Amino acid sequence: MCEYSGCSSLTSVNIPSGVTEIGEYTFSGCSGLKSIYVHAEAVPSIGVDSFDGCDLKNCTLYVLKGTYDAYCWLSELECFGNIVEFDATNIRNMVAEPEGQESARYAVNGQRLTAPVKGINLVKYNNGRVKKEIVK
Repeated sequence: MCEYSGCSSLTSVNIPSGVTEIGEYTFSGCSGLKSIYVHAEAVPSIGVDSFDGCDLKNCTLYVLKGTYDAYCWLSELECFGNIVEFDATNIRNMVAEPEGQESARYAVNGQRLTAPVKGINLVKYNNGRVKKEIVK
């Protein structure tokens, strides 16, 4: 894992599911840390002074739904003041961007089209997005 030691402006961290260890001093001095999301089902080993200088009493440790019992010893050791389960599959705050206007259309072979043609069309929009479209 990368070391963020001394990064006082760091407020939130996402620890991916594949992380098995948080090394020594990784987040030491990260005094602004308010939330840590751990996506690992198994508790990563925590190195010496990994969170030294962090205000963990005011930092929430978010763990995968159903793993609270595996992590609760961290609150018993008074490392974290608050441990909360979260659903990693929960989709929130999605924003649908408008597609924009079609600026060009192409066949799969790269030929420029003036109108939709049966098959797969590649549509380019004025906002830079490109989308595959199946025309029946």
